[in-house]
Amino acid sequence: RAHELKSQLVPLKVAQLEAQKQEAVAAEDYDRAHELKSQLVPLKVAQLEAQKQEAVAAEDYDRAHELKSQLMELEAPAPASAPAPASPTALEADLLGLEAADPGVSEAASAAVEKAADFEVAAEVSR
Repeated sequence: RAHELKSQLVPLKVAQLEAQKQEAVAAEDYDRAHELKSQLVPLKVAQLEAQKQEAVAAEDYDRAHELKSQLMELEAPAPASAPAPASPTALEADLLGLEAADPGVSEAASAAVEKAADFEVAAEVSR
């Protein structure tokens, strides 16, 4: 009986939090929207898990697979944005500044500039 009641309340709570999140976004209160999203994830996971178990019990394996995919997407960590690498031209400028201050670094500067150019080519190829 308690499980049945919980399974009825979770979708209501999800709908309530979704509405509050949309209101926060509309008001540009992104901190609140983020907080509400954090509350939504475990509820959605529980909801999808229950639906997946129901699909398996009903031998609806296509639906179970679809729900599993949704669960994996929901539980996957958000990709971290990688910092942009320093552009070779900025590195070149730094090296040229070092070369002017100490003419002995000219050879090392040239080698570093070549590596920076190689880096730029490699970065273009990987895109």
